[in-house]
Amino acid sequence: MQFTEFTFMAQGDLRITLTEAGKQELQRLLKDHADWSDDEILLELIDEHLLLEWKIVPPEQIRAMRDMLILSDSVRYDHEGNVAHLDSAYWHPSNQLGIVSGILMENGYVIFEKGHRHQ
Repeated sequence: MQFTEFTFMAQGDLRITLTEAGKQELQRLLKDHADWSDDEILLELIDEHLLLEWKIVPPEQIRAMRDMLILSDSVRYDHEGNVAHLDSAYWHPSNQLGIVSGILMENGYVIFEKGHRHQ
């Protein structure tokens, strides 16, 4: 069952929108897994996308300034598991805008900003 929909906004950012099932699942996750981190909750909601074309990019592999959840639909890894190519990456500036699960509960969607190209 799909809990989220991914769409690209005009400026290139990624919008993650909860489906009706996703709204119910988010409520369940927050209730049943109060000890989970915000990232763990989001990953559970977007799991279907991660099984298809989306990947999590380790922040240290792209020299991110802080530890954060980074998503990409274009990352390629070398034979050692290091990022070899990355056209686009998306992250949520949670230190500026709040906790992702709270934003999803309030708005029904969250915006992940598009980063700069890294090769």
